[in-house]
Amino acid sequence: MAETFFWYDLETTGTHSVLDRIVQFAGQRTDMSLKPVGPAINFYIKPAWEALIHPEAALVTGIDPELLDQNGVTERVGLERILEQFAEPGTCVVGYNSFRFDDEFIRQGLYRNFFDPYAREWQNGNSRWDLIQLARLAYGLRPDGLDWPTHPSGKPSFKLEDLARANQLQHTHAHDALSDIHATIGLASRLQKAQPRLFDYHYRWRRKQTVIDAMYPLGKTPWLFAGGFGPVSDRTLVPLLPFMTHPVNANSLICIDLRVDPSTYLDLSPDKLIARCLGTENEPLSQRILHIMQINRCPPVAPFSTLPEAVEPNLSWQVDTIKGHVRQIQKSPRLFALLSDGLLNEPRRVVADVDFQLYSGGFVSKDDQQKFSLARQSLSPDLVFDDDRLNELYFRFRARQDGANLTEEEQIRWHAYLQALWCDNDRLRDLYQLTQKKLLDHPDSDIVPKLLDRLSRQAADLEISLI
Repeated sequence: MAETFFWYDLETTGTHSVLDRIVQFAGQRTDMSLKPVGPAINFYIKPAWEALIHPEAALVTGIDPELLDQNGVTERVGLERILEQFAEPGTCVVGYNSFRFDDEFIRQGLYRNFFDPYAREWQNGNSRWDLIQLARLAYGLRPDGLDWPTHPSGKPSFKLEDLARANQLQHTHAHDALSDIHATIGLASRLQKAQPRLFDYHYRWRRKQTVIDAMYPLGKTPWLFAGGFGPVSDRTLVPLLPFMTHPVNANSLICIDLRVDPSTYLDLSPDKLIARCLGTENEPLSQRILHIMQINRCPPVAPFSTLPEAVEPNLSWQVDTIKGHVRQIQKSPRLFALLSDGLLNEPRRVVADVDFQLYSGGFVSKDDQQKFSLARQSLSPDLVFDDDRLNELYFRFRARQDGANLTEEEQIRWHAYLQALWCDNDRLRDLYQLTQKKLLDHPDSDIVPKLLDRLSRQAADLEISLI
């Protein structure tokens, strides 16, 4: 089984992975030397009628909504095409900042359309990787071979279009999925040639077992994490101590920021220690003690031995001090128990809507999974799942695919769903008003009037006032 990369990128109706939809998919398979294997793939996906297209997204991508209606395939067909590429044995699927964005849209789409949302990531020798993680690691530890663009503040920019421009990479149209693919492969090729050992090192970290083998037992060895916050001289490098597995999510490690002196929190009372460690949502990242590292997302980490001698004198922290902080933490036996209890008892937001329950609703049973193919093909109203979440999801799937054949009672139910989806927090009305403002800013746009027309028709369907 030959290993290959499949590089991909998406354009979407907005930035919310549950409420928004994929409108363009582009991809290119390459061999391990990044030479193309077969032609590039590029197609449009017609967003379902319930999706509200954000004007800023449409203006950035330049994708005409009428083009989507005329040439776009349905979401289900689009996902079938995507899975055909992703599931080919030996494939490592790669994007740029894909873990935070593209992969979430893919997972939510698969869940919504009754495909296994995770299998393509590990079955048949398959895996996934994110090039932005390698770029961060290269900037922090091995910057030679690339030009690194910066913001006026002096902090580095890891935006693909900025890196492409700084390194004269092919990128004719930023935020067009196919153009972004060419730029991503070009950046990967530059990194592979400039830092081949680093490239191979981080590629291995796409496997969770590689991370586990390197970091366990936890609480023993500090690591360098690239991509954190701090002075420009730190080159985004943060010294972390992988301390414990998250008691709720086994794919997450709780790491201690070793820049913070443990003597400022270890002797606090239990309640104050928990409050200090867990912090609040409004607390600046630079003041947080704990960080979460996800072992299934190729964390950009490296041993302290890889720290360049030229970088060390300019750091805001000292290696010897960090080692002392590790010893202090190791001498505090109560920290592990207190953090375990605190993390277990953290309040968790529960969303009742099934579209939001991919991660909170538990794994799907094998019996229900075996019904997925039938659900996609038959659209039978008689199909029933053991998981009630899937029954509501299946009703919505049927309504999208075959709305004309819903019963009168089901039509009322579907309209009630759309009413809640569009009117909660005045989503549709606010988006319409924002789109009107965009028309004032872009009076010559051909796209914005079409977006206004789509929103008007969506409102008219349910007699929703846009005033």
